[in-house]
Amino acid sequence: MKKTDKALYEAKQSGKSKVAVLKEFILAGHNELLKKDAIDDTLNYLTFLRERVKKMKEEGKSIDEIRQALAENPFKDYKMYNEFYNANIFVVYNQLDYEED
Repeated sequence: MKKTDKALYEAKQSGKSKVAVLKEFILAGHNELLKKDAIDDTLNYLTFLRERVKKMKEEGKSIDEIRQALAENPFKDYKMYNEFYNANIFVVYNQLDYEED
């Protein structure tokens, strides 16, 4: 059962309106509706990634060493994580070259 279907079913059982339930979701564009806390989860992941990559890059680690070191982390079970992991590391690693301290 989709998240929205489940939420709407539970709302019906509890007497909540559909509008009240749907306000808790966002339309991501390519997938199913997401709970709004997905934004917080994404921000936490990107903050984690940026802080760790920056620290390791300052220590002189190569991008491959950073990829290997960060392979085991609290976000590895996120949906689509494996598909974007290498690209995310690459982008953060290279963006740091353009930032001022």
